[in-house]
Amino acid sequence: ILASMWHKWAFITAGGTITCLMRGTIGNNIAAPGGKEFILDVIEETDRVAEAAGYAASAAAHAAGLEMFTEEGSVFTSSLYRDVLAGYPHEGEHLLGQYVAVAERLGVEVPLTRLALTQLRVHDQARLR
Repeated sequence: ILASMWHKWAFITAGGTITCLMRGTIGNNIAAPGGKEFILDVIEETDRVAEAAGYAASAAAHAAGLEMFTEEGSVFTSSLYRDVLAGYPHEGEHLLGQYVAVAERLGVEVPLTRLALTQLRVHDQARLR
């Protein structure tokens, strides 16, 4: 059960990081020069945290996430990104903030996830003014 929970958390964190930081769909990311490399870096980063916690994704789970996040023309966006765009309260602190905190405790650097979290925090401060 814990392994499944970690896989889902890593997947959701990767999706939120990709779509919130780049402000677009998976297809938009893939179509942009450097976009696929960025996505692969995010996936590798979130996978490192799960592995350090003792819950590395299975080959099948990793392949499924990779397929979803690298599909050309995909209109997929994370629910986190959709909430941010709509101006709704969002789970950025719960999903990305806690992932960054756990990564820190485990000694894993997560610069892309941290950047996405900072972007969300700046967005939220600007929205409150």
